[in-house]
Amino acid sequence: MTLADIKTITAPSEAEAGERVNIRVSIQNLHNDYMGIMVGGALEYGVIPWPQITFPNNSATFAAWQYYYFEGYFNMPYYPPGKVIKIHAYSYWYGDAGDGYNAWHYDDEMVVSITTVAPEPEPDIIEFLDSRVITLTPVEPEPEPEHVIELLDSQIVSLSPLPAAAIELLDSKIVNLIPGEGPEPEPEPEPEPEKKFPWAGAAAIAGGVGLLAAAQAKGKKKITT
Repeated sequence: MTLADIKTITAPSEAEAGERVNIRVSIQNLHNDYMGIMVGGALEYGVIPWPQITFPNNSATFAAWQYYYFEGYFNMPYYPPGKVIKIHAYSYWYGDAGDGYNAWHYDDEMVVSITTVAPEPEPDIIEFLDSRVITLTPVEPEPEPEHVIELLDSQIVSLSPLPAAAIELLDSKIVNLIPGEGPEPEPEPEPEPEKKFPWAGAAAIAGGVGLLAAAQAKGKKKITT
C-alpha cells in the first residue's frame, strides 16, 4: 500500500548541456494521520552510479491527505543534442512497518524525461530593422579640438579658438567674425611727419632779404649839388 504518493514531477522538456535544471516533486500523504515523508532523485543517462538530484529541503511532516512540494535541481549532463535524460523521483515514509522499528521506508517512484538541446550561439550586438541586419560597434568619442579648421572652396581656413574672434577666408577676402567679446584690435600706426631741413629755411630767408634790399636801392635817386 502506497502512503507517500508521488503525484507530479514538474520539469522542463529540454535543456542545454551544463544548464541548471529546476524541478518540483509533489507528494501526497495517504496515511490517516501526520506522517514524515522524504523525497529523493537521480539522473538516468548511462553513468553508474546515477548522479543524485539535490533537494535542499528533502523531508517534511504533514497531515493526512495533504500535498507537499519539494524543490530540487541538477545540472544537465554534457551530452550531444537529442540525447534523452530520465529523471527518477523517489518517495519514503517514516514509521513502523510492523517490525516494531521506526525507519524510512521506500514507497513510490515516478520518471520523466528531458531532451538535451544545443546551446544558442552568443550573438553580437545585432538589431533587425526593416528586414536588415545592423551591427552596432562601440565608437570612442573624439576629443574636443583646440582649434577649428574648415576646408572651404579647396582652401584651408583657420579659425582662432572659440568663443574668441574667429577668422574665415571667403572668396579671397579676410572677414573678421566676432561672436562675442574678442581681443581689442591693434591701433593703426600714425604716419610719420614730413621732415624739414634747417638749411632750406635759412636760404629762403636770405633770398627774401636780398630782394628787399634791391627794391629799396632801385627806388632811391641820386642828388647832385
